Amino acid sequence: MIPPSLDHNTSTLNVPRSFGEDGGHFYKYYDDISNELDEDLVKSLKSQLDGILIFAGLFAGVNSTFLALTLPQMKADPSDDTNALLLHISRGGNEAIQSSADLPSVSFSPPPGIYPVNVLLSMSLTLALLSSFLAVLGQQWLIQYRKRSGGGAEHQRWEQLRRHLGAERWRLEPLLDDILPGLLQLGMIIFCASFIIYLGTLDRSMCIIVAAPIGLVVAILLAVALCAAWDQWCPFKSPLSRLMQRTFIPLGGLVLRFFATCYHAGIASIAWFSYYLGFILGIRSSQDQSRKSCASTRHQIQTETWGEGLIRRSPESIDRLKLIALKRVIAVSEDPRALTHALLNMRAIYKKEDLEGLIGDAELSDRLRRLIRRACDDGTRLAEGVFDAEQARIIGSSFLYLVLSGGSMLDILSVTEKATFSHKPPDDETAMMDFLENAQLVGSATVAESENPCVTCCSCVELRLCGGLMSGVSGWALSTRSIYLGCLTFAVQKYDGRGSLQLLCILSSLVNLLKEGSNARHGRIQSMERKMEILQGLPDLYSGTKQACQMGRLVGEALATSASIWEGRPIHDVYVYLFKEGCFLADLYGEGLESILENAGSLLISIDQSILAPQVSASTKEKHAGDCTRIIDILTEVLLEPSRTYPRRLRIYNATASSIVSYFKWLDSKRTSQFRPGLSKLLRRLLPFVDGTCLPNPDTLLSGAPDGSSPDLVARYQMNYSALRELYSTLENSLDRH
Repeated sequence: MIPPSLDHNTSTLNVPRSFGEDGGHFYKYYDDISNELDEDLVKSLKSQLDGILIFAGLFAGVNSTFLALTLPQMKADPSDDTNALLLHISRGGNEAIQSSADLPSVSFSPPPGIYPVNVLLSMSLTLALLSSFLAVLGQQWLIQYRKRSGGGAEHQRWEQLRRHLGAERWRLEPLLDDILPGLLQLGMIIFCASFIIYLGTLDRSMCIIVAAPIGLVVAILLAVALCAAWDQWCPFKSPLSRLMQRTFIPLGGLVLRFFATCYHAGIASIAWFSYYLGFILGIRSSQDQSRKSCASTRHQIQTETWGEGLIRRSPESIDRLKLIALKRVIAVSEDPRALTHALLNMRAIYKKEDLEGLIGDAELSDRLRRLIRRACDDGTRLAEGVFDAEQARIIGSSFLYLVLSGGSMLDILSVTEKATFSHKPPDDETAMMDFLENAQLVGSATVAESENPCVTCCSCVELRLCGGLMSGVSGWALSTRSIYLGCLTFAVQKYDGRGSLQLLCILSSLVNLLKEGSNARHGRIQSMERKMEILQGLPDLYSGTKQACQMGRLVGEALATSASIWEGRPIHDVYVYLFKEGCFLADLYGEGLESILENAGSLLISIDQSILAPQVSASTKEKHAGDCTRIIDILTEVLLEPSRTYPRRLRIYNATASSIVSYFKWLDSKRTSQFRPGLSKLLRRLLPFVDGTCLPNPDTLLSGAPDGSSPDLVARYQMNYSALRELYSTLENSLDRH
């Protein structure tokens, strides 16, 4: 079999026949990366060597000047003898100088401290000259490292790789990057020491005045080197810090581990002794020892972790770096595309503490608020482009996601506005209007129309609905209510999955808000307190706090609004979705199912009213009939679930029976005027509710009842069940006659 190869005529990537035979693609990328790495290495080392040469030349000049001043002090000055002889002659040849042994040069001794000064200055100058010499050599080494010989590209590639391996093997970079600057810094420290000693030979107070700032600088350099050794990513790197990192830090770790081991050994010995003493006295058990052993192990791990943090700083986690990168892009970028991608990635952050940190960053929050205002203004231009409608929606929904997931509704205000709002009395309408204005701005940006398929995901649908809630509460008007009705329709048509408790609760809240707005004067919710109550509860609604216990009530209230016709009522698809998802999730969480089942009859009545409406088309009537069938199938599925306790089964049976009775009563009220199409088929599907399949006979139910069952609930179920069978029989007979 012939090995596969890369086909240059297609975009298909295949395994090459042998390594490197892929049309030169791998070697092309390797050569680019290799050249880039080598160039970075050579440029950084060369710039450092140039700096060393300049500084070493200046330092050697200063050092030579001091040596020219101090070296002559090591021997006698011939002018002293000349001056002594001239003085002797001018005095008439007295007995002061009898021989050459009486000359000052014979009894000369260097000043105290001048010898170590000259030794140190000479050593400092030697180190400076050595640094300069090695810097020149280093530049020659770098030229040789990048020198190309003859041959083709492949020969040069392997030759350069061999040079790179040789440079690593012989430690070229540490030599030029650590040892060479270290020699020059050591020479500088020696020079400072010799300078202080020299000043001490002249005047002690002058020595102290100069030594103080030099000592302070040295202490700062040592502290900075220690910080750079402790923190791997500290920018104050130096040869001294790298030396500490390789020697002192590991040594400190060994010392800490030794003391930690001794400490825990002592603790374990005391615990062992106390356990066996208690065991002998009969006041201890093996379980006590096991618990103490686990606690001791945890304490040891915590101590070791604390010790590791003491000797070496832990680097930032990747998640933390992602947050910082996100902040940097949002803070400085003026490119709408970069901001859009940054905000989309912000929506992929799910940790509560990360979201709280982002929304708590005042600079980031203010920047996002400004971006929303600029994005909603079509005439506002950034430095590198203009926001389009889709980018405006992404900015609004991302900021809303941050507010709802990591903060409170007050976070839509700036820091100044938030402080002002918190100090205002609760009934201050001016402060509330400012807050509602900001809420309406964010909500309106979130519900903007979009062709992006991303908005069909559950997260986008939920945010769009929350934006509709915010905008609706803040500035509800009949003329704009179609936008929020569109949000509802969009949610149930684009996202029809199961299991989103948040989406279900938000949908229900929006339906209830629509109903509340239709009942209010001019289609507006007038009460400021009610508006603030709705908005402040939105983060809990979105994040899922206490949703399981509230879900049944919210969905039940939303389904109850289907019983009447009101302006702005959502389409039946919304109610069917609420009923289906509500039954599934309420049964899953074990709460609120009864509230939903009690309103099944209202939903069936609402759908039948639409079927009987003369202006409804035949296709729509057929669809509504299918909705009724779906609701009955859901009821059947819920009632046939066996894994429930008796009291809960009784409550569910009672709620379902009451709901179906109300539906049958409505159907019975219509038998004198008209029957809707397909009623006979519907009654056949409802037969399991009266023949004991779905709703059991009360006598059968009572026979399995445990002691202490609620007699009121049982009596109510008996009454509903009897009415159900009677109404079903009446409807069946009427339908046959009809």
